[in-house]
Amino acid sequence: MTWHDVAKSQPPETLLEFTKQLETKGLTVHPTATNNNDHGRDFVVNTPIGQVWIIDVNGLWTLRLRIPAAKYFADAAEWKACLKGQKRSWHSPDLEESIQWITETLSEGIPQEITPTSLDQIAEFRIRHGNKIVWMFTGGIAVALLALSLGLFWVASVTKNTIAGINAFTCAIIFVTHLFKSARFMRSLRK
Repeated sequence: MTWHDVAKSQPPETLLEFTKQLETKGLTVHPTATNNNDHGRDFVVNTPIGQVWIIDVNGLWTLRLRIPAAKYFADAAEWKACLKGQKRSWHSPDLEESIQWITETLSEGIPQEITPTSLDQIAEFRIRHGNKIVWMFTGGIAVALLALSLGLFWVASVTKNTIAGINAFTCAIIFVTHLFKSARFMRSLRK
């Protein structure tokens, strides 16, 4: 049985190819000790450059790396920000960018500019402020959907326009769906 057989969602083909390359180097993928049923199962790989964390958040896969002596796992954007001497990164790397970053770091090693302290500062900023940003973003979408549906309901009631009523009802359904999915996603971030 391979690691992806116990995953909650099917990993993308690029991730499967990446882990096969790691396995040819003698590195094995292990499930983490905790199993969070809300968002999926996570996996780790112990490598010469540190521990790679393979994260599955409701079918959205990403990679992070914790170098030796570091407290936190960092992503590709935080790594690049650390190389440039920046204090934070607002970019969220996609899976292909993360795979390329881990592959390059495995072959070239950890640059001298990267220290556990500087990388931890950037990763800690994401950990401290990331959930607030997600709340603000999802809250903004919810407010916009609510305002749109209420506005359309008002237009439908004043003009007796059935198309506006149907659109308002559709917006209300999207609003409620967004609330449930956002709440589920935020619960998975807290765990």
